[in-house]
Amino acid sequence: MPSLKAKKIIREHVFELGTHASFLVSRRLGLLSLGIGLVALILFGKAFVLTVMQGRELTTRYDEIHSQFEWILAPRGLITDATDQPLALNAPGKKEHEFSRIYPQGEAFSCVLGFIGRIDQSQLAQNASYLPYDLIGKTGIEAQYEQFLRGKDGSIEHPLTLQQEAVSNAPGMLINSPTPGNNVRLTLDSAMQKKLFEIVTNQVKKFNAPGGAAILMDPHTGAIKSLVSVPTYDNNDITVQLLNDPARPLFNRAVSAAYPPGSSIKPFLAASALHEGVVTPSTIVHDRGKIEVPSSYDSRVVWTFHGWKALGDVDMRKAIAQSSNVYFFTVGGGVGDIKGLGIEKIRHYLSLFGFSQKSGIDLGSENAGFLPSPQWKKDTLGEQWFIGDTYNSSIGQGFVQVTPLQLAVATAALANNGTIYKPYLLDHITDQQGKTVFLQTPEAVRSNFLASSELQVAREGMRQAVTAGTMWRLRDLPMPVAGKTGTAQAGAGKPYHGWVTIFFPYDKPELVLTIFIENGEGGEQSAVPAAKEFLEWYIDNAKFKN
Repeated sequence: MPSLKAKKIIREHVFELGTHASFLVSRRLGLLSLGIGLVALILFGKAFVLTVMQGRELTTRYDEIHSQFEWILAPRGLITDATDQPLALNAPGKKEHEFSRIYPQGEAFSCVLGFIGRIDQSQLAQNASYLPYDLIGKTGIEAQYEQFLRGKDGSIEHPLTLQQEAVSNAPGMLINSPTPGNNVRLTLDSAMQKKLFEIVTNQVKKFNAPGGAAILMDPHTGAIKSLVSVPTYDNNDITVQLLNDPARPLFNRAVSAAYPPGSSIKPFLAASALHEGVVTPSTIVHDRGKIEVPSSYDSRVVWTFHGWKALGDVDMRKAIAQSSNVYFFTVGGGVGDIKGLGIEKIRHYLSLFGFSQKSGIDLGSENAGFLPSPQWKKDTLGEQWFIGDTYNSSIGQGFVQVTPLQLAVATAALANNGTIYKPYLLDHITDQQGKTVFLQTPEAVRSNFLASSELQVAREGMRQAVTAGTMWRLRDLPMPVAGKTGTAQAGAGKPYHGWVTIFFPYDKPELVLTIFIENGEGGEQSAVPAAKEFLEWYIDNAKFKN
């Protein structure tokens, strides 16, 4: 039997072993609890990520697996003219929830309205709100006011089986109703647009011309009443062949094409010359049909610049009325004792009238036109500037290029006594409830850059062009009008370009009309008869209240 001492030693060892065992058990229990806690934390975190952070994404993925979405294209807003005549509206498409765009007034409006088409990849990349099947404006007003005309698409959800097949007889659930786009009202007058289009088209055919254009605008606001480009296309039937058509029907000659303006530039140079004191209204220049200028390098060489005929003594008003080249050679480039404006001042004043710059009209692809300079000629052609270049610029020839729209805007400034207005086609935009969301207001770009008396002399010369000058065909109209013709060289072997720009009535102008016939045998032959036909229609249809 163990002694007391031995029993004590045994008890101490047993206690130590028990304590050690308890420690080991406690430690293992602690580690087990820690492990369980970590697992629980991980599971909780995963659940949080799945339900909270990724819940929407996973729900969408689930919906994609178990549902099929059908998008409902939103109808585009309507486009109407100033009298609320429909110009662009929607019709049911070949498939349910689709629509097609219809242009009920025909091709006379295509160059303004443009057309719509499927969105392309570059446009998708630029705007995340678009969908691959969206129809958007490609050109014209349809493109210019896309953000207003385009509505918000709706959607329908269709359930699928586990095999990704449509559930038979299961109706779709409307998720979002489509919201139609806003309606756009233009400043165009449909009757005027159709008549001008008819007239310009007939003149183009008569002279076998490549094309033509016309602008009708309010000189006191800049509102465009008619904008015509010929040839054109049917925007109800857009085909790939249009892109390759040599007649270029998609090319808007009214705003995108620039041509030498010929003598139609002369009234603006006349008023500018008065402002600079180059001449007075009564200064006489003898027009013998040409001027002769000795070469600055060899006096034995004499350069001759021709007018269209010898007109004798002319003052400023008669020079405008009878389109004296010699007079404008003199006030533009200088002859004898008359110094002339010189090319830099010609550029300066024509720029004030809006030439060589975009007008800002709400239509794409506008051409800025061009006014040459000595530095441009040196840099581009490697040639120096000659006095003959200044003479040519003074009569709207040589390198000068303007658009029909620019000439109309400049003529409007003469008609309204000196204000350049930004031309525009949009009148206002309304939502589907008829509430106005945007209202256009006239924007004066520049005013008072020439004196009223200087502009009046130019206007009087334009009136005399009708009563005793190149626009004599218009003198028998019951409404007094004023204007200027232009006949511009178009290149060797080609017929001249024909221009006319008019404001009427003369005493209190209501409208400006500019007509251009490309290779049309001159303004007096092609453009003036077109203007007369329109003015006769305008008067007969009670557009003018005498």
